[in-house]
Amino acid sequence: MISNFFNKAGKILLSMIIAFCVLTAFCFFYSNTPVHYDDPDGATDYRWEPKTFHSQMTEGFSYGKTNNEGYYDTTDYVEGEDIDILIMGSSQMEASNVPTGYSSAALLSESLPDLRIYDIGVSGHYFATCVNNFDAAMDKYKPSKYVVIETGYLHFTYEELNQMLDGTVETIGSHAGGIIGALQKNPFLRQMYYQLESFKEIIGPSEIKDKIISFEKAGAATETVIEEKKEDNLCNEELLREVLSKIKAKADENGTHIIIIFHPTMRLDHEGVLTYDNTDNDSLQYERLCDEVGISYIDMSERFASEYYDNNTLAYGFTNTSVGLGHLNKKGQKMMADELYKYIEENK
Repeated sequence: MISNFFNKAGKILLSMIIAFCVLTAFCFFYSNTPVHYDDPDGATDYRWEPKTFHSQMTEGFSYGKTNNEGYYDTTDYVEGEDIDILIMGSSQMEASNVPTGYSSAALLSESLPDLRIYDIGVSGHYFATCVNNFDAAMDKYKPSKYVVIETGYLHFTYEELNQMLDGTVETIGSHAGGIIGALQKNPFLRQMYYQLESFKEIIGPSEIKDKIISFEKAGAATETVIEEKKEDNLCNEELLREVLSKIKAKADENGTHIIIIFHPTMRLDHEGVLTYDNTDNDSLQYERLCDEVGISYIDMSERFASEYYDNNTLAYGFTNTSVGLGHLNKKGQKMMADELYKYIEENK
C-alpha cells in the first residue's frame, strides 16, 4: 500500500514537473519580460536585463531583444557618442507591445536618417519620474538638438509638483537579487504573478476617493467651493510653471530644446463617439505654460480624432484587447512619429 502511494505521488510530481516545463516554454514566447535592475546612472529608475529576448502577446504581438543598456531601443549605445534626439517616457515610448522597428523612436529615425535618436522610454516612467531623472539623463546622453518627453497626463497634485521640484519623486525599485530575482527569470512564474495581481484588482473593493467633494455633507456653499478650486488651480499652475522652468534651465545648459508630446486617454462610448478623459482646459493650460517658459508642446488629440473619424483608425488597442484601450498600437506609434517629424522639419 505504501509502495502504491509513492508510485502515485511520483506520477503526480512528474506530471507537475512536465507541465511546469511546458508552460515555461510556452510563456517564453507568449509573455516574456526581462528582469530589471536599478539604473546606476540615474537616467531612468531601472533598466531591463541587457541583450535579452523579450516577447509580448497578451496585449499586441511583439518580440525582440533589449539593447546593450537594457532598453528597448533598436540600437546599441556607445559611451560618449553624439546623441541628437533623446526620447524619454513611459511604456508608450518603450513600445513593447508593437513589433521591433515600429516604435515612435524607430519610425522617427527612419524619417531622419542623419540624426542619432536614442529612446530610453521605460514602463512606469511617467512625467514625474522623467522630471526626477531629467538632470541625470541630460548629463549622460547630452542630446544636442532635442529631448522629447512623452506624457499621457497633464494634471498633477500639489504634492506631486513639489516632489518634482525637490527631486523626491518615489523611484521604482528593482528586486533582481535573491529568491525573488531568481523566480522572476522564469517567464511562467512571472506571468502567473501578473495574472494574480490583475485578478486582485478586479475583485478588490472600490476605493472612495477623498478628493470627491460632497456639497451636501460638507454643508459648504457652491461659491466657496469654486473659490477654493480656483486657488488650488492657481497654486498648482505656478508650481507646474516652476517644474517646466526647472527642466528648461537644465536643457539650456546643453543647448537642447525640450518637446513635450501629449497623447490623451481616449475611449469610445456606446454610440462609437470618441471621448477623452483629459479635459481641454488641462491641455490649454499646459500648452500656455510651456509656451511661456520656452518649451514646445505637441497635443495628439486632434490627430487621433481625425484618424478615427476620417480613416476609422484608432491609436490605441490591439486585436487581442478591448477596442481603443491600452497601449499605442502600430498606427498610434506612427502618428506620434509623424507629428514629431513635422515639428522638427518645420523648425530646422
